[in-house]
Amino acid sequence: MQRNLSGKNKIYIYPSAWKIEYCEIADYLTELTGIAVDIRGPFSETFKVDAGKLAADFAAARIFDIFSTSCAAIHESYAIVGIEREFITEKKPVYGVLYDASRVAGLLRKWIPSRERGLHSHHIVFLDRLIATHTGERYHARMVYCSLPSIISTLGMIQAPARPREFYNLRNANPCIPEEVLLEQFRDKMLTYDDTRITEVAKGLALQTVLWVNGFEPFCESPTCKLYNAHWQEELIRSQIGGRICKKHQKIFQRIKSNQNKAQQN
Repeated sequence: MQRNLSGKNKIYIYPSAWKIEYCEIADYLTELTGIAVDIRGPFSETFKVDAGKLAADFAAARIFDIFSTSCAAIHESYAIVGIEREFITEKKPVYGVLYDASRVAGLLRKWIPSRERGLHSHHIVFLDRLIATHTGERYHARMVYCSLPSIISTLGMIQAPARPREFYNLRNANPCIPEEVLLEQFRDKMLTYDDTRITEVAKGLALQTVLWVNGFEPFCESPTCKLYNAHWQEELIRSQIGGRICKKHQKIFQRIKSNQNKAQQN
C-alpha cells in the first residue's frame, strides 16, 4: 500500500546519548528521498515530557517474561518506576532490560502534538534501550521498529542480531574470558559498543523506516542491500557496511524523491 507519496513530507530525528553522527544520517536520507530532515533534541526534552509519567510508561513497557505479553503487577511498583526515572534524568543507557516496541511507540506517540501525527511528519527516535516484538511464541530483540514514531534501538544494533557461532562456542568453552576480550577478537564480524561503524548502520535502519512510512515493505530480500533485515551480525555488516541500495529500491527512492520535488514546487 502506497500511502504517503503525494504530499510534502518532513523527517524529524531525535538523538540519543550515543555518539552517532546524526548530521550524516540526515544528509543521507535527504539525498536519497528529497525529504527535508530536522535534527531536534532528545525526544523528552523536545516535547517537555514529564519524567515521572514517562518513567511509569517505560515501567509498564518492560518485558519480564519473553514468552508472555501480559503485564505483571511489578510494572506498577515504585521501585521500577524510580529506576526508570533515574535512567531518564541521568540519560543512562538501559542494559539488560527488554521493552515492548509497540508499547514504547505508543507511549512516545501521545507526547507528539496532533499537528505532527500525520503521515507527512515522520519521527525517528533513537533510543538507548533494547526493544523487542512478540512473534511466534516469544519476544525477539529488534534494531528497528517501524511505527509512528519509528524507533531505532542503539543497543539493538549490538545485541539483537546473533553474533558469530564461533563467538558463542568460545564463550561457552571459556566462561571466565572477559566479554571485552571476545568482542575485540571478533570485531571484524560484529559491532561493538564503541564501534565507529554504528553511524553507517543507523543510516540503513533509518532508511527502512522512511520506506515504511511511504507505504512500502521496509526490508529487502537481497543480502547485500542496505534494506536487508539482518538476523546475524555478519549479515548486518555485509549489508550495511559493504552493501548498497539495490536497483529495485533505487527506483523506489527515485520515485519518492520525484514526488517530493513536485510537492515543493507547488
